[in-house]
Amino acid sequence: MNHTARRQLRKQMRQQRCRLSAKQQQQHSQKLLRQFKQQYALLSYQHIAVYLSNDGEIDINPIIAYLLSLNKHCYLPVIKNTAHKKMYFAPYHDKSIMESNIFSILQPKVDPAKLYTPQQLDVILMPLVAFDKQGNRLGMGGGFFDQSLRHLRYRKYYKKPKLIGIAHHFQESKQLPTAPWDIPLDQIITELFTIPTR
Repeated sequence: MNHTARRQLRKQMRQQRCRLSAKQQQQHSQKLLRQFKQQYALLSYQHIAVYLSNDGEIDINPIIAYLLSLNKHCYLPVIKNTAHKKMYFAPYHDKSIMESNIFSILQPKVDPAKLYTPQQLDVILMPLVAFDKQGNRLGMGGGFFDQSLRHLRYRKYYKKPKLIGIAHHFQESKQLPTAPWDIPLDQIITELFTIPTR
């Protein structure tokens, strides 16, 4: 799959998820929560990065509320420097003061000294545009996750964080192309099924 095909697949998947009605989105979100609750191994982790859904992404707010109810420490991505494609994570709770980043996505407004690196987290729940059963992920194309998680190319030495892709079931692709900088997912959770990839 060349660059043009990747761009076309990205467009197609984004359009498909944006065509879902509010009722369908709510149904998918509730089913996703049920799938998530069945991942009992996740209960052993304390520091979990989440994200605020947008652009038709499956809504994970119920998952965030569930994690907070279990007294888990939740974090949201924070983009401070677009030139270096670096992403950090800020503690998040229902009283967090928020601000918009350059993509108009809300992120916690915190002292830079309080930001966490990916290596300090146990799990990162990751949005995606498309995935395959091998754990390959097609993102929005910004490269922030790839650059921030580049240490995981050396899984022999780095075990954290665990990467879990979150998506609607129809975002599955038969086989996505891989690039040297791609970081495979450890698991994928949709509203209909869960795929352990590693």
